[in-house]
Amino acid sequence: MSFKNINFQDARPVPDFEKDSAKAASGAASDYKFPLNKNAVAGFILAVVYALAGPLGTYYLIYDGRRNEALLVFLTVTSFISFLGGLILSFRGMSECKHQCFKGRGYGIAGFATTLVTLGIVVNMLFVLSFSNSMKGKYHGPTVMIGNLEVVLNRDERTAKNALAQTWYWDGDVNNLVIEVPDEYSDGIVIDTIGQADTGPRSRIFQISTRNDIKNIKNDRNTVVPEGTAVHDEDLVFTIVVGKNVKYVYIEELPTFVRTNDDGSATKYWVHIRFEVSPKNKEFYSEDGKLYDAGTHQLSSGIDKSMYPD
Repeated sequence: MSFKNINFQDARPVPDFEKDSAKAASGAASDYKFPLNKNAVAGFILAVVYALAGPLGTYYLIYDGRRNEALLVFLTVTSFISFLGGLILSFRGMSECKHQCFKGRGYGIAGFATTLVTLGIVVNMLFVLSFSNSMKGKYHGPTVMIGNLEVVLNRDERTAKNALAQTWYWDGDVNNLVIEVPDEYSDGIVIDTIGQADTGPRSRIFQISTRNDIKNIKNDRNTVVPEGTAVHDEDLVFTIVVGKNVKYVYIEELPTFVRTNDDGSATKYWVHIRFEVSPKNKEFYSEDGKLYDAGTHQLSSGIDKSMYPD
């Protein structure tokens, strides 16, 4: 065989199969990247949002007086959407990743766990703050005066939204028998309650009282009319004017006042009440001085029938 007829320029290199296989494998590995699972990442982001909005919304709902309704609605809606989205997308992301894409699966697990932990925190806050408020009573803010009417705010003045009419102080003038419960204490703080029966240890019972020499026999057990004293009985009928925002009325008992006159005699005042209701009030109306429930058209259960004049 002669080598003279061989053209070495046309010769092709012998393929190196081992080297080519390694290069091919390396190229395949670099071309195939494990992308993060979109559902897992989105679920984790929503879980973080819920971790922020959930507790804040719960605190604001229970403890901060709801002064900004728009913010409360925003936090509530955000919490609800982020809770469901975080839970569903995180779980879906974990399922889709399976044994691949470990980083994506980690996001899914973290999102799912964050959502459940935040839910536990929210439930705990609801229980603790609600229990705390029930022990204090709904109205545990400062006491303020509007003329002769004493009202209790449900929070401090900065965050208060509601107020309760607690005591009206009679000045002893038999011509001053109108107890007017205004619509508001100040801008944004409405008076929505007259007395309250079920406020726990801090019950607030509406009462008519005095701050002068007139004594309340029922409250002051030491008030005794001396034997032989001439006693004159007189009926006092107080008119309670109910504002448009009042949603609850409860009066447990009425006082019996005793005044010592200049001539040594005594006047015993038997107290009764009648009602006038703002036509804008949607919960109550009055008829013949009696308080009726607008929904049932029955006499209000918060007032005993014996309190009305005969």
